[in-house]
Amino acid sequence: MSQTLKRTARIVVVEDDAAMLSLLKDFLELQGHYAEVFSAAGNALATLRGAANAGIDLIISDIHMPGMDGIEFVSDLKQTHPNTPVILISAFGTDSTAHIAKKAGAAAYLNKPFKLSDLKEAIQVVLGQVA
Repeated sequence: MSQTLKRTARIVVVEDDAAMLSLLKDFLELQGHYAEVFSAAGNALATLRGAANAGIDLIISDIHMPGMDGIEFVSDLKQTHPNTPVILISAFGTDSTAHIAKKAGAAAYLNKPFKLSDLKEAIQVVLGQVA
């Protein structure tokens, strides 16, 4: 039986809800990943633009945020980081939202509330770590 070795990933999280941001950061770090967090998409985008090849393995972003939403964030991000996968999450999602997220360039989409095991699985699939 073959298993893919788990590796530490550098993951950026963009989430305007402080409790969810903290939960995601803690969860990712417990999984052995490095998590860099932002409470606003505009701040994350500015930082990421300044580091065109910063070794970011994955971005997890909420869709509904004040200022720049997650869809606009992904569209703008793909201009400078076209190969960086993004998982979009939303508490207000529908089938239409999932379609829009994929069309914008998201690698995966999860509706809140989601099980942390579902997030873990999505991360593994997106990073190609599933055996």
